[in-house]
Order: sequence, then structure tokens, then C-alpha cells
Amino acid sequence: AWMGVKLLILDVHGGTSEDNILDIFDQAAGIIAEGEMKNVFVFLDEINTCSHMALMNEAICHRSLRGKRIPEGIHILAALNPYRKRPEREAMPGLVYQLHGNAGPLVDPMAKLVYRVHPIPHTLRDFIFDFGSLTPEKEMVYIFSMVSSKFPTESEPVRQLVAELIAASQEYIRAIEQEASSTSL
Repeated sequence: AWMGVKLLILDVHGGTSEDNILDIFDQAAGIIAEGEMKNVFVFLDEINTCSHMALMNEAICHRSLRGKRIPEGIHILAALNPYRKRPEREAMPGLVYQLHGNAGPLVDPMAKLVYRVHPIPHTLRDFIFDFGSLTPEKEMVYIFSMVSSKFPTESEPVRQLVAELIAASQEYIRAIEQEASSTSL
């Protein structure tokens, strides 16, 4: 716990199940029930990358899960990826999206999106805030901090070089994709 507050994080992705979502809230409720903490924050990262938006919406907007009230003291924080289309460009060879294997290639409904995301329920839209993006200088500070925490025994020049390489790769991907939000730390 940091500053007397327990933080539980669920990194949501396409393979996240309803049980994964329910489990993190059960874990938070257990911490409160045992008297370990009075408040637990549950951070759901990239909620719209999984197909369980109805359950996410119920938790965030209605403070319940499958109709069961979320206990007092559990506070929910969430982040999502933007629903943005990729710039139009020439088709590139790669994996072909298929539905049920032998039905033949179909158009991937998410292929034109920068992120593979599911639509946000209307009731959740009032809770969405766009915090923008980091300046290149702030992004470099953030990258250097991440590199330093992963490689604390490396010399500062080595950590700086690794951070600069990561920053350069981020900038390269943004230029190729023609989309500022196509990279993420």
C-alpha cells in the first residue's frame, strides 16, 4: 500500500475473461473484509480492449457486478484506448482475418482502427476525459524513468542511450502509422 491506500491493477486485453474482472473485485472486497485496508482502488487499464464492456459499464456506472453491489471502500479507476481510425493507405500483406476458419477471408471490423477496441456504452461516455498526450520532453523523462527502474545497476549513459533509442523508435512508428497515438508506454 502506498500512502495508506491499496491499489489493484487489472491489465485488460482481448483475452480478459469475466472471471478475471470478477476476481479483481473479489480480491479488493477480501482486503476490506479482513480489515487490512478501509479503501482499495481497482484500476482497470484499457477496458475497451476486451469484449466485456457491459460488465465494465455495470461496475463503473452502477457500482455492481452481475447485480451484486460492489462494497463501500472499493473505488474504481479506469482507462481506455481511443476509438480512432488509421489513415487510409495501400493494403499490406500479412495475416488474414478469418471467422471460423473455413468461411474464407472476411473484412476485419477492427482493421481500420489504431487500437483494437470495442464501442463504449452510452452511459459510460459521461465519465470519459481526454488528458491529451505528453510533450516529447516529458515523454523522454518518463521513458528514462522507466528504463532506470528496470535497469538500476546500469550506468546513466547506458540508461540514457536506451531511453533515446526507445524514444526514437516511438517517433518512427508514429511517422510510419501517421498517428500520434499509435505508440504507448
